[in-house]
Amino acid sequence: RSCLNWLAGVSPEGNSTRGPKTAPLRGGGERPTEKDVAVVAGHCIDPGTDVGAPGERATNVLIANVVDRKLRGRGWRVLRPDVTHTHLSWVEYQAWMAARTKDGVPIVEIHGQGHDARPGARRVTGVIGDHESPMTAALGRAFGTLPNPPAELAVSRKGGALVEAYNTDVMRVLSRRRRVLEAERLGGFLTRLMHE
Repeated sequence: RSCLNWLAGVSPEGNSTRGPKTAPLRGGGERPTEKDVAVVAGHCIDPGTDVGAPGERATNVLIANVVDRKLRGRGWRVLRPDVTHTHLSWVEYQAWMAARTKDGVPIVEIHGQGHDARPGARRVTGVIGDHESPMTAALGRAFGTLPNPPAELAVSRKGGALVEAYNTDVMRVLSRRRRVLEAERLGGFLTRLMHE
């Protein structure tokens, strides 16, 4: 399924997968504040052939929706280009990230990966980004740091944090109901880290 299908519908368990109402792409003309953040479900903006591991994109959307809802409940203004501006090309998305970073808005792109992505690795979760950023550093302390140089990936090169938040091999074998519950748990955990 595409991200739009997940955002427009309901999961087989009857749980809403609809994305929350979010702040406009450019912050509605308002100046960014310290309570602005961009949350992006990985592989949802112009993924080309890189749609992630099986089931990853849909899980990324579920987790991003939880983070969005919980952060807004704590007074944050959440930008969600994967919901509000699905037409962006990859080049336009990189320019958007660079502009948000320049404005001082943290960007967190949520992903998962399995052992196929890191053969021989003991763990597959972690953060890629500039650990000088307080939010990226907090996420890195909780999830660990992956060895990828930040300059190799567009999200981290443009100032964002790419969070490999879960093991797709494990998530894939869960029942749909358990996957939704795990997305809620992970989204709550990410929210607490980002809110600190």
